[in-house]
Amino acid sequence: MSITANPIDAMASVNNLTGEATVGPAGTFNLNAKQLINGIVDITSGSTSTINLPSAAAVLLGARGVKAFDFEVINRGTGTATVVLGSGMTSVGTLTVATVSYRRFKGIINAGTVTLYALTSAAY
Repeated sequence: MSITANPIDAMASVNNLTGEATVGPAGTFNLNAKQLINGIVDITSGSTSTINLPSAAAVLLGARGVKAFDFEVINRGTGTATVVLGSGMTSVGTLTVATVSYRRFKGIINAGTVTLYALTSAAY
């Protein structure tokens, strides 16, 4: 079995088999619902990064019966990574990931809404 990557944009790619998102250069990039629900964002850039999440409506369409999901941001870069909520999403906790660390997030889908909880964070 081979795993191939399809380019999402100049700064991110998605693994067809697992939905894992991998980020190379610094900058702003967008995750789609599949990447958010199934993914790990691995930042290896030399400066700050911004991760834009899809809208709550897109997550609801992509979830297909899923009521909760986990994703992680691993920041191996030298700048802070910031997660930006899509429209219609809410959050609990900090949405930044310090350099050389990771943060685990849990998304809860309930009554047509998506709440993102910032959970574990530690040095990587």
